[in-house]
Amino acid sequence: SLDKLERNLMLALNYRARPEEIDAVKTQECSGLVKVTERLYLDGASGAQTFYLISESGKAMAIDYGYRIPPLCPDKHHFSTRRPLLHGTKPLRDMFGIEKIDVVIPSHIHDDHVCGVPLLQRLFGTELWCAERFTDLLENPYKYNVQCIWPEPMKVHRSIPFGKEFQWEEYKFILHPSGAHTFYSAMIEFKADRKTIVHTGDQQGFSDEVNRSDRFFHNYVYQNRLRREEMKDAARLLSIIRPDLIISGHWNTVRVNDKILKTLHKAGTEQIEIHELLLPINEFDWNCDHIGAEIFPYHLEFPGQDQSQSIKVKIRNPFREAKRARIQMVLPEQWKATPIIHKIRVEPLGERAVEFVITVPKELQVRRQPIAVDVTLGGHPLGQIAEALVTANWPEETRWGGGAWG
Repeated sequence: SLDKLERNLMLALNYRARPEEIDAVKTQECSGLVKVTERLYLDGASGAQTFYLISESGKAMAIDYGYRIPPLCPDKHHFSTRRPLLHGTKPLRDMFGIEKIDVVIPSHIHDDHVCGVPLLQRLFGTELWCAERFTDLLENPYKYNVQCIWPEPMKVHRSIPFGKEFQWEEYKFILHPSGAHTFYSAMIEFKADRKTIVHTGDQQGFSDEVNRSDRFFHNYVYQNRLRREEMKDAARLLSIIRPDLIISGHWNTVRVNDKILKTLHKAGTEQIEIHELLLPINEFDWNCDHIGAEIFPYHLEFPGQDQSQSIKVKIRNPFREAKRARIQMVLPEQWKATPIIHKIRVEPLGERAVEFVITVPKELQVRRQPIAVDVTLGGHPLGQIAEALVTANWPEETRWGGGAWG
């Protein structure tokens, strides 16, 4: 039936469609699987790269599962206009007789790496295994103010701590902390075909333009909770693991040697030195993370008659000595915070969290109303440095077109 639908759509599009629209309707038949090792394959139809690990029992695990290429999304880049499509399932069936993807492990939470997971769960009952660090975010994305997330909640079947070995079929894995591209990520170490392989996510981009595997760039993002030590820590970890292959979210597979490991370590050390030259770390040190305070959850909902909700406010001290902090909620008129002000001590380069109870007027109907927290730290007025959005009694229940997401 899908083949017939495609043929009929092509008949219509041939008369009026732009080339990119015709490409978006085409099925995955034009792309297959690219062999990496005997049991590891790259999905040629995936945008952010999906890798499949094939077990001896005839099952498939996916590392990441995002958009198919060409993607089905118009120029208006809002999640409500994007549609994840199946990819890889037909080549898996044709080559191995595999009818479904058994498990997905994501390298990180960005939409181009996970947006297809809910589709797999609906169609095939695919299980989602992920690092503990971002389990709650995938299950409750509307609580977080994080860039590039997919807003559809996903069921996580297995939440895995860093450093603990786990097994799928005959393969053993370890997840390691990773945070340069986004705090909510993990490096995935596993063994297949007598090789040690590490998936580094989007943290390092190895060049496709030159035939040199030691040419790469650091794909860090300041808005995503970057620490300047992140790349050196990753290089140190890779030197300890000493993988045979590095695979990643968007770049060529790399065969690892001592030169590559030394180059990564040198570049990671230089990243620390460069940022210490650029940043006023002798006066105060946010590291490379600009977030001095945050409110959780970011989207706060008041359904029905529930007029009070608790929130947590976390603040950071960038000074090298302890500071007294004054934290005050900033709310619309007739709203109430209990307490209205917290006064606490924050240790040098440390962080503290406090709780407020927010009470809104009865019968209030509002969508995405901003609230804020005003912070003074050691006599330094930092101002309203964190916000959250409140939705109360809004008629639209869907998070895709109204309610908290809007």
